[in-house]
Amino acid sequence: MSKRALLAIASQGQEALLRAALESQGVSIATVPLAAHLETEVMQAMHGAAEPPLVVLDLAVLAQLATPVSAFCAWKNAHCAPARLILYCSDLLSVRAAEQAWARRHGALGLLCGCSGQHWRESAAPLLRALLEALGIIAELDEARLKQAVQSVPKPYREGGAIAQAWARLTALQRKLEALPAPRPAGRS
Repeated sequence: MSKRALLAIASQGQEALLRAALESQGVSIATVPLAAHLETEVMQAMHGAAEPPLVVLDLAVLAQLATPVSAFCAWKNAHCAPARLILYCSDLLSVRAAEQAWARRHGALGLLCGCSGQHWRESAAPLLRALLEALGIIAELDEARLKQAVQSVPKPYREGGAIAQAWARLTALQRKLEALPAPRPAGRS
């Protein structure tokens, strides 16, 4: 039985990274074009499927549509209840417990943050593990295939946007901390 995911992602770069990561693990992907009607695309993904898809929905897509999360989730529960939903925010570097609870209150399995092609092990691998778990895939993550897939994403889209800026700031801070001299042990008097 093929596992499927429907990606509704506002950023082309983040969509390319998610597509590459999921396909590297054998997941079939469909995407929602930005000009398409979101609800229609979700309903079409449900038709004729032996197993409902996992819908990965970027909060930026809902913002562009001026649709509250609560309204979309109520629609999904009324019309496509078997579809599983993961909310996604490519501008977040991490997600706190309160934000996870907020996503779950709205009927999503969780809220995931953006990923980075350059920092794939720290960002894309945990994200992919969460998505595979939501799909019911228990197998070990093939990190070699993930690395190759993420690094094959075209360069203009690999590291754009807020997530890339956040990773750049974090990396610069880590380098500065590593360059500091080690503290001297306290001497005995």
